[in-house]
Amino acid sequence: MNSQMTPIVKNLLIINVLFYMAQFAFPATEYYLSLWPLGSGEFKLYQLITTGFLHSTRDIWHLGMNMFELWMFGKFLENVLGSKKFLTLYMVSLIGASLLHIALSNSRAIGASGAVMGVLIGFALLFPNMKLFLMFFPFPIKAKYLAMGLAALDIIGGFTSYESGIAHFAHLGGMITAVILIKLIWKIPKIL
Repeated sequence: MNSQMTPIVKNLLIINVLFYMAQFAFPATEYYLSLWPLGSGEFKLYQLITTGFLHSTRDIWHLGMNMFELWMFGKFLENVLGSKKFLTLYMVSLIGASLLHIALSNSRAIGASGAVMGVLIGFALLFPNMKLFLMFFPFPIKAKYLAMGLAALDIIGGFTSYESGIAHFAHLGGMITAVILIKLIWKIPKIL
């Protein structure tokens, strides 16, 4: 399987970096494009999508980790699904993440994490037994166990406010949307 950079992943990386630079050049970008709570008076429908291209300017790791995970898992998924389906997965996961966040949280949100979690879950659904070597983890872990572990952390975090400032429900929304799209709508079987 070709593991080189794929066109949609490449373009998503570029767009996210351009938005990040725009946030520095035009600070109001974050204010207007963030996902605001429904009752805030600041919510606009387009924010369901624009929020997924913003990242905290106070923490480069927010952008870095999301883009690393998008590249790491996205290139495999795009090769398997094709560019059109991969982009659909990414965008639908982003919207699902935004919807669950505004349904269950009363805070403003930014970041591609929900869409990226959809990509990660998509990878785990298609390659559940692929062993991954993670930084700061002493032994390989199968993709399905990584996905289950991250989902458990987000469920705990969402309902206990563990690691406040992280949009746990957005992560879960992206994951749930990816499962529905890949398994129930597209009915794609696992590959490995």
